[in-house]
Amino acid sequence: MEFLLNERSLHSQFNALSEFQQAVESIMKIRALIRKAGRDLFCHQSLADSVVAPGLLIRQAIQSMDNNARQAFMHWLTKGGPFWLDQRQHPDDHWFEIEDGTLVTDSAIAEAAYCLTIQHPREIVSFSPSGFIRNPISVTWRLSEEATSIISVPNHWEQTSVEQTLSKLPIALDSWGALSDHIRRSCDNIRFAENFLQLEGYPFKKCVSDGILQLVDVLNKLSEAFADDGNHTRDFDVLYDTFFKGEDPYFTDESKPNLDNEQYVRRMTFVHPDRVGQFLICSWHGKVNSPKNFIPIRIHFSWPITRKGELYLPYIGKKLTM
Repeated sequence: MEFLLNERSLHSQFNALSEFQQAVESIMKIRALIRKAGRDLFCHQSLADSVVAPGLLIRQAIQSMDNNARQAFMHWLTKGGPFWLDQRQHPDDHWFEIEDGTLVTDSAIAEAAYCLTIQHPREIVSFSPSGFIRNPISVTWRLSEEATSIISVPNHWEQTSVEQTLSKLPIALDSWGALSDHIRRSCDNIRFAENFLQLEGYPFKKCVSDGILQLVDVLNKLSEAFADDGNHTRDFDVLYDTFFKGEDPYFTDESKPNLDNEQYVRRMTFVHPDRVGQFLICSWHGKVNSPKNFIPIRIHFSWPITRKGELYLPYIGKKLTM
């Protein structure tokens, strides 16, 4: 679960500086609650240039705030982040609109809506007062001229609703070791190598951890999606179409040039889980959306899956073909 700050909820609506400053204080308290729970509130890199009143930018509107509060707010928006654009998932050529027909592609609303469709839960936090004081926000995703999908995006603007949501969430992971243990416990349809998660030595990044969890969960569900007769189910087809197809899918086989590279193939070769002295080439992999300041992460696994519980996952770590 991640929270995104709704930049569209700043639309020149404030009539007084004091009103906007109170709204900032409320958002910062919500952010503190989220961070205390081991999570974070993602924002947009350009939010600091938003107009909060006619002719008045955020940078100008906060000048009379307490110095520490002002610095903390601006550091978050301009330097600290995290910024959801660094891990953006929704395509920029898709059409997302809200109830009144307003286009919201390239916004936190569209990002949260799309992520909800790919089993990556994201909710938004809005400034108050604003034109977004409703829960949920209904988003229409126009897949084509004929096909549409309606997505209900949870929206918060008060501390109490955020607290209620956080109270229902599992304890956030805070280390690679905790992530490894959680994956083993929660993904019982996958067979894992003993030391499958190889990220020790790299700083723990929650957004990377969440990305890994998302894709491993897809693999776990794929490995479960088999009927009693041995054929894969409709759930398998839906997951495959969503995550293995398209212009830039989450899961792919290695490229032919890399498969022709003996050095790379050796790196993608792992001890066979069942056959003593034999090895298994796991060139199929998932690509985690890592932030720009972190190493590219790959999840290597056996393919194809022909029966329930067959999938073997020997490696999650730094991209092997580098």
